Amino acid sequence: MIQYKDDEVLKGILSHGWHPTLIEVYMWIVKTYRESVVITCGHETRDYVSTHDVDPLRAFDIRSWCFADPKKVEDAINQAWEYDPERPEMMVAKCHDAGRGIHFHIQVHDNTIKREAK
Repeated sequence: MIQYKDDEVLKGILSHGWHPTLIEVYMWIVKTYRESVVITCGHETRDYVSTHDVDPLRAFDIRSWCFADPKKVEDAINQAWEYDPERPEMMVAKCHDAGRGIHFHIQVHDNTIKREAK
């Protein structure tokens, strides 16, 4: 089940296509964490370059306080997914406060890949 913060977020989720890899990452997160996944931002027009403001959509945010250990979740996502092999400093998941409270920013690039299980 897709859970979302409010109707404005739902509109942002449905009004733009999602990058195919973003869909894969979302499905992995939902399968891994089930009921804890609440999308708090999908597409959103910004005054600056943002993965939230491109088509297809390359980012969404999820609520962090639904998880007992957000850092562990962030690490698990980044261990499972590589944002861009040419830029290893970039991450798929980032738990941060960008001015609206602590949340997970989930983003993909055309080069994002699923890491092989160890």
